[in-house]
Amino acid sequence: MRVKNYIPGSEKGFKLWADNFIDNLSSLGAEDLMPAATYQELVRLHDDYNKKYRISEDKETRTSSTVLARQEARKICEKEIRFVVRTYLIYNPNVTNAQRELMGLPIHKTDRTPIGVPAESPSMKLKVMSAGQLAVEFKAQKAGDIEGKKSNAKPYGMDGAQIVYDVLPEPPIDHAKFTRQHLATRTPYRVYFPAVERGKTAYFAIAWVNEKGEVGPFSQILSEIIP
Repeated sequence: MRVKNYIPGSEKGFKLWADNFIDNLSSLGAEDLMPAATYQELVRLHDDYNKKYRISEDKETRTSSTVLARQEARKICEKEIRFVVRTYLIYNPNVTNAQRELMGLPIHKTDRTPIGVPAESPSMKLKVMSAGQLAVEFKAQKAGDIEGKKSNAKPYGMDGAQIVYDVLPEPPIDHAKFTRQHLATRTPYRVYFPAVERGKTAYFAIAWVNEKGEVGPFSQILSEIIP
């Protein structure tokens, strides 16, 4: 569950969630988990929201003004809840995951998925830009599943792409003798050449680099004439 969306969006959903959150927080001994003044302010804002919610839901007192007052009270209350959750509850070792679930909070992993050496190279494309500039576009060869959507973003655990290149009179056999390199964390990555190299051919290869600095296999060499 994403931290941003653990609070329900609907008004009724928010009220039920907030009531449950406050009730369970109180049962845990909230003032042992945070400053007493912080907890008291949270309870005050929650009570104020509930009061304005009841007024705005009553047919005899429901007006555009009372609805607006309820919306403003919710905004303030929700902001305080998120602050308390982020600061005192999500990563607090004195709060168990079972207790977080009772409060309707997300559960965060305390361990990370191991990061291995990249198994394949990025897909690379060269693009001519303005004078003396080429752009290197790169992406994952296979679309990964990121939050339920297919994406060619850099794979999990990758720090970026290592671009190696050189300006040579003849096509190279491999990238081993390339003398220039950059670590690109975003695509496209612009490469700049001096004026004396305009009209010459630049050769490129690319590889993923993980967060431990380990480099994966390099791509096939591509070439482009420097504009």
